[in-house]
Amino acid sequence: MFTQTSFRFSLDVLVRDARVWRTAATLFAVVLVLSGCGQDELRQVVSPPAAIAALAPRIFVEPAAYEFANTEVGALQTQQFQIGNVGNATLTISELTLSGAGATSYAIGNDHVSGRSIEPNSLAAFSVTFAPRAPGSAAAVVEVSSNDPTENPLQVELLGQSIVSDGPVARCSVSPGTVHPPFEAATFSGAGSTDPNGYAIVSYSWRLQTKPAGSAAVMPACSATADCGPFIADLAGTYVGELTVTNEIGLTGTCIATLQAVPTENLWVEMYWTQANDDMDLHLVAPGGTLRSGTDCYFMNCVGGLSWGQAGAGDDPALDLDDINGTGPENINITAPAAGTYTVYVHDYPESPYTGANSVTVKVYVAGAVVFTDVRSISGEDTTTPFCSISWPSGVVTRL
Repeated sequence: MFTQTSFRFSLDVLVRDARVWRTAATLFAVVLVLSGCGQDELRQVVSPPAAIAALAPRIFVEPAAYEFANTEVGALQTQQFQIGNVGNATLTISELTLSGAGATSYAIGNDHVSGRSIEPNSLAAFSVTFAPRAPGSAAAVVEVSSNDPTENPLQVELLGQSIVSDGPVARCSVSPGTVHPPFEAATFSGAGSTDPNGYAIVSYSWRLQTKPAGSAAVMPACSATADCGPFIADLAGTYVGELTVTNEIGLTGTCIATLQAVPTENLWVEMYWTQANDDMDLHLVAPGGTLRSGTDCYFMNCVGGLSWGQAGAGDDPALDLDDINGTGPENINITAPAAGTYTVYVHDYPESPYTGANSVTVKVYVAGAVVFTDVRSISGEDTTTPFCSISWPSGVVTRL
C-alpha cells in the first residue's frame, strides 16, 4: 500500500473531446487515490471544465450569403456552398429548403448535405443555381435544418440580379402584297424572324391589327408555324397584320406587314352596316333600268353575274357577296361599264329580327380608287333608299 505524508503536484491536461477527458480523468483519479489524495481534490480532477462537459455540434456555412449579379434572363449561374462542423459532436443535416419571394428562381443541386452526418472538423458541399425568367431582383433563403442546438435552421441569404438581353427579331411579309377582293387570298409570313442570342423561336402569334371599316375579315388561327394563311380581304382597302414571336425564354419581338386590297374592276360598289340581324340589300340599276327587274343587279338575280349589254364586253354586273345575318359587306362590280347613268339603292329587307335604325355605309370605287362615301341612318322595314348616281364613262358620282 502506498502512503503519502505531505507533497503537492500539478498536471495540465489539454483535452478537446469530453470522452477523452473522462477516460484520462478516471485513470488519474486512480493514481491520486492510491497516493492518498482527499475527496475534495479528487472531485476537482474528475469534473471536466464546463466548455467540454456537453457534447454538441456547431454548424457553419461558407459563404454565409451570396449575390448572383448581372445574370441574363434565361441563363444560369451556379455557386457552391460548404457546410462545416466546428463542434465536438456529430452534426446531422436533415434537409435543405428554399424560401422567400424569389425562391422559384433558384434550385439546389449537387446536394451532399441533406440526410448526411458531418463529423467535427469536417465539411460537406451543395450548390445553388440562379435561373431568372424575368428581369429584376430575386431574394430567397436556403434553410439548413440540423441538430445544431443554437442555430437551427441555419439561413443562407441569396440575392439575384437579372438583366434582359435583346429579344428575338420579328420580320414580316405578306404575299402577294396586293390582292383583288373579295376572293383572292394572301399569306402572311414571319419566316425571316431570328434570335440574335441563338434561342429558339417557339411561337408565332398573328393578329389583324387594322382593317377597313365594315370588313368582316379575320386572321386565321396561326401559332405553330411562321406562315399564316390563307387570309381573305373582303373589302377594298388596307389590312395590317401584326406578328409577335416568342423565344424559348419568353422574350418577344413584334413586326407588321401591310396588305392592299384593290378592285381590278373599273366600277366597284360596296356596302356595310352597323347592326347585325338586319338584312340590308345592295342594288345597282342599269342606265334606264328599274328596280327588281332584269336591269337591277341584286341578291335575287345577280349572284354570280347578270347579263347586260354585249356578250363578252365586260359590261355585266356581278354581286360577289350577299350577307343576311351579319353587318356585310356586300359588293357589286362591273369590269367595263357601258355608257350611261347607274343608280345605287339600299333596301331594308322586311321581317328581320332587328327593326330599329341602322347606320349604312356605301362606297364607290372607280378604277380602284374610292371616289364616294356616304353614311345614312335607315329605319323602317321594306324601305328602299337611293344613295347615288354614277355617270359613265366620266366616273362622276352624285349623291341622291
